[in-house]
Amino acid sequence: MPKSTVRSVTRRRFLTLASASVTLGATNACAVRRVVPSERAVSFGFENIVTDTPRWEHYAQQLRQVNATGLSLSVGRTDWTAFNWEARPQASADGVASSGRDYVAEAIHALRPELTGNSEITLTIDTLCPANIAADPSIAGVNPQGEASYDFPSVSSLESGIAGDLLVQLAGEICARYKPNRISLTELMFDDFTFGTPDLRSFSKHSGKKDWPRASTGEIDTAHPSLGICRSAALANLLSRIRTAAQARGVLLDMDVRASWANPDGDRAASGHAYETLLSAADRLIIWNYFSINVSTPDYGGRLARSLQQRFPGRFVMSTGLWAQNSALAPEQLASALQTISEAGPVAVSVTPVSLMTQEHWDVLARAWKL
Repeated sequence: MPKSTVRSVTRRRFLTLASASVTLGATNACAVRRVVPSERAVSFGFENIVTDTPRWEHYAQQLRQVNATGLSLSVGRTDWTAFNWEARPQASADGVASSGRDYVAEAIHALRPELTGNSEITLTIDTLCPANIAADPSIAGVNPQGEASYDFPSVSSLESGIAGDLLVQLAGEICARYKPNRISLTELMFDDFTFGTPDLRSFSKHSGKKDWPRASTGEIDTAHPSLGICRSAALANLLSRIRTAAQARGVLLDMDVRASWANPDGDRAASGHAYETLLSAADRLIIWNYFSINVSTPDYGGRLARSLQQRFPGRFVMSTGLWAQNSALAPEQLASALQTISEAGPVAVSVTPVSLMTQEHWDVLARAWKL
């Protein structure tokens, strides 16, 4: 938690490699037919970018080694930016305010030349806004018990209020300032903090109902399908506004979404992530293939990718996360996940975050993305 046409998937290259198994430590050689994705990105979080000791030379060497074609760079949030946002100087992160440095520009300058082929830079906006909520609690999402979120803005404040307005402004600023190929939005999702009074007005607008869906007990039916439909419609309205700002500067819009772990042919409408609805307003979806923290297995990403390729060809990215239950994902699991995704066909891929990557993880990418 990465925008006007979609790059044609017909240009993706198919390579047949005879090699040993990509799983680390494997000893039995076997012939593996592999598709090397034409779009291969790694994601840099805020912690990699806003630091007094950036490791640009190290990362440049790694990017060359793995034949990466793309970078995703975090620019921060509307209340915590990696550069001095003149329109909202109070949003500058501590390191920015004290140094005056533009960490995003530094990262682009140092790393873009190291990319392979038709390179792309994606700038990612984190949509959480705890400082803005602390300053104006009225924009916070509210759960059915009346408790306010410290991090997540409400549906209404995103769709038609200040939280959404600031995201549109920040998107326009980074498109104009850095001229990326794409921007992406992360953490733009809902759980139970969607039940404030202003959110009921949003629900009524999209559903035609005057009240929340109710269970037989009279309590709000928080699992009712109409909630996901309306949440997704509200997010699509926000995405349309952001996409307009991006398109004015020739930039594409991507959006991070949760994966369905119960059904590879499904989506996550309850989170506001009804894929088809969001794709009416975004160029691509970035699928969170975070299988380890979702108690799944590396091969599930291949099932997701095959289904998505049939439903939305060329309009999604499989983002494999290195987060695991107690530590970073094991390199051999990353290798297995990338292999099963590659077998699904010409799918754009990314790996996140760089902060969890060891040399063994980079070596896995070098083998998986060898041209």
